[in-house]
Amino acid sequence: MPVKVPHYTKPAVPGDWIVVLRDDLGEEIVIEGSPVGSVPMTTLAPNDLINGLNGDPDGYSVLLSPSVIRCRGERGAGHLELSMLNKLA
Repeated sequence: MPVKVPHYTKPAVPGDWIVVLRDDLGEEIVIEGSPVGSVPMTTLAPNDLINGLNGDPDGYSVLLSPSVIRCRGERGAGHLELSMLNKLA
């Protein structure tokens, strides 16, 4: 279950981020990330076509950020995906 997640704020490389999850036993798992870049885009129904940022109110602004991640003393690579429905922005 998510306890803490970052939120989409602008189409740019986000700062360092933290995700906190809670497992079935109630233990919290903290994942820390440091982005190395970002790709902002808009996805549109019905099949999530990817376009540049176009502000279509029925589309979603999506930010994909490849990141160096750390969890429980281990380092790895992954990506953070943030999105929001444009008409709610």
